Amino acid sequence: MTNAHMTHTETASTGPAPRVDFAILHGTLAPAGCVIRLNGLDEDHREGTARVFASTASAIEAIWASELRMGHVVVLRAGIDIDAVIEALNANGLSQAVVIAEDRFNGTCLGPVVSGITPNSAAGGPIAALLDDDVIRVDIIGRRIDVLNDLAARAPKGARQQKMFGPLAKYAAMVSCAL
Repeated sequence: MTNAHMTHTETASTGPAPRVDFAILHGTLAPAGCVIRLNGLDEDHREGTARVFASTASAIEAIWASELRMGHVVVLRAGIDIDAVIEALNANGLSQAVVIAEDRFNGTCLGPVVSGITPNSAAGGPIAALLDDDVIRVDIIGRRIDVLNDLAARAPKGARQQKMFGPLAKYAAMVSCAL
């Protein structure tokens, strides 16, 4: 990544220091957008094969069993403890692996993290059709995140609809994606 993508803060004791940068990406994986934290991403794009996990335990087990390597893109479905997975990646020398999560992450995670994929799998988004070994490309310059495989052929047939009543239904009718 070029210096044009970095912002800097300066302190009296340390001088200029890099600050974590964020960007909004759109593409075939996140048509309505997502957020990427650029910390640890030194190149303008990264491409890798997906390893998709539906639970924290399965992700951590795969990491500790050395089933993941650099070049994999770790995809975490909703409800997974992102921090625990990232800690396991860091402990196993995979801190530079790109992590894609449907949920939000906290600011203490290390390495490049993509979160808030919208629409998510519960809303019938493309991430629901993502499988192991699909190729994902993150393009920082173009602000894109794309799956190079054809997801349309295996896309879910519409979002799951949950009936809501009362104040929750009113709230749901007024809110939309945070991006």
